[in-house]
Amino acid sequence: MKKILILLLAVMVTMFIFFLLSILAPYVVDYITEILSR
Repeated sequence: MKKILILLLAVMVTMFIFFLLSILAPYVVDYITEILSR
């Protein structure tokens, strides 16, 4: 039972990280292109 809970927690954390990355990606790309274009 405990293994299933840990697995669910790991999946939720991974989903959350991907969610944050998908939100932040455009800003990061803009920031990098800004630096490279100098």
